[in-house]
Formats: sequence, C-alpha cells, structure tokens
Amino acid sequence: MLSVAIGGKGAAAKVVRKEKPLWDTKQLAPEQWLSQTAYLTVKDITGSRITVENSFGQTMHVSKDIIEKMHSANHFKTSVPMNMTSLAELLESVGDTVFSVRFHKKSNEEQVQKRLQETKLSDLKDKAALSTLAKELIEGEICEMVCCLVKAESRLGRSTVIDLSSTKESRFRQIDHRTIEYIIFNNAKYELKKASKKVELDADEKKKDEPKWDFSKLAVGNTFSGTSYYKTTNVNGDQVITRCQEVDIAVSKDILEYEMHSAGVFATEEKITLTQMAELLEEARTTCFTVCFTAKVDEAVVRDRLASCT
Repeated sequence: MLSVAIGGKGAAAKVVRKEKPLWDTKQLAPEQWLSQTAYLTVKDITGSRITVENSFGQTMHVSKDIIEKMHSANHFKTSVPMNMTSLAELLESVGDTVFSVRFHKKSNEEQVQKRLQETKLSDLKDKAALSTLAKELIEGEICEMVCCLVKAESRLGRSTVIDLSSTKESRFRQIDHRTIEYIIFNNAKYELKKASKKVELDADEKKKDEPKWDFSKLAVGNTFSGTSYYKTTNVNGDQVITRCQEVDIAVSKDILEYEMHSAGVFATEEKITLTQMAELLEEARTTCFTVCFTAKVDEAVVRDRLASCT
C-alpha cells in the first residue's frame, strides 16, 4: 500500500506496542498470505508530498496514485436520501472501510443534570428556549466521528466502532442506529430523509485503477482506508520479503505481528457449528483467511467420471 518499505531500517521510529501480537511470527514461512488494512490521516500537504499518520501513530509519506485509490471518509460526489432502516443496513455493510457518521449521542444522568443547572429560570418561561432544551435533552448531543466498524448488532439497534480521531486510550464507541443523520461512505453522502423509500445500494463499478474520489479536494485532516494483500517470498531474520501487486516489499516482523493478519498461522483449534462458521466467514470482511470446504460437483461431471471408470 505504501510507496516506501514498511517498518525496519529507514522507516518511522518504532512504535511502543500496548496491544498483544495478532499471531506468532515464529511460524512464519515463505508462500504464506498476509493482509493489512490501513487507516491514514493526512497531516501535511507540501506540493506533491503528502504526509500521513496511520492508526498506530506512525508517520510516513504517500504518493497521489496510492491515496486517490483509497476509500475516503470525507469526500463524496453524490447525496443519497435514505430512511432510518436503510441507513442502519448501510452501516452494517461498510466492512473495514473508513466512514464518517453524524448521530445523536444519548445523554447520561450527569450530563442532563449539568445542562439543567446551566439553564436560567427565564429560559424555562421562553417557549422557544424551552422547546430547544427539551429536544436537546431527549435527542442527546450531536456527535460526528470518522471511524471504522468493529461489530454491528442489528438486533440491539446499535453498532460498535473505533473513533479514529480520538486520542483517548480506549477509542471504542457505540452508535444508536435510530439516531443517525448521515453517513459518508464510498464517495457518497447518505442522509436521513424520513419520507424516503428504502434504497438498494449499487455495487461500486469503478475500475481497479480509477480514483475513488476527487483528489483536487484533498485537505489536511482527511482520513482514508485501504486493504492490501501480501505473499511472503523470503524470510531472513527480522526482515521479510513479500510480494504485493507485483512489487517486492520488505516488511519487519514488528509490523507483521502487530498490523497484519495471517491466513496460514493459528494458535488454537475450535469446534464450532455450521451457523457459527457462516457468521465467522461474514465477520472476516477484508481480512485474508484460509478455508477448506466441499465444492458442489455438477451432475454431468459425476456421470462422466463414473463412465470413465468402466
């Protein structure tokens, strides 16, 4: 994904890791598949040089041809009216792609008490001010976030996301589907219009090499996402040579074990039901994985094979 070697010598200063490794790199070997989903926020634009920071706090430079093919959480070409149900379904379908969302955050008891204490007695006698206050307390605080989806829970009417712009140690947030006002996703802004009919989303018909948004509108603070897939070709100590989109890229094991998922390495084995297996497959989204299944064979193929045995 990046135009420079990832990690290792010549890369940004090594980040202090607080989380546990995603997998054991001692099992790493050539011919294994890895995936990495990157979330990048633009920090500086100087001429054609674009400086970004990823979700792990590393700063690097990316070129125009890379970033314009990533998904944007800020840019949109069209506006699409949607009802509440369609917006909730859209949120559940975003996968690992970055998006922006505006919704109402439910006020807790402490926030309600504070707001009431700040209210003057004269405001309670003013019908307009009283109406505004009542609406604010009922609907909650307006919240805008750039985030990525962790888990959608349609039965509970909410989704868990990671707030990518937050500087707090825990960036997990919850979005109430009933309070969403708009979602910016995949170069479109989907806005709540209560009278709107249910909208069927069109598949993204952009070609692989086409820009996903208008690069002329790039600005500091914009956030992007993209997933890349790597195949290991050589392992030499801490340096691993991978192949990504026909380009050889050196990756340090530090990056591999904390930022990339492996499709071939596992630490435990679990027995699960067919339903759980299907749910797990859906949850994988853009993460690479290995699957073993029984392929359905056409009746004519079976007949021809049996005939060939005689």
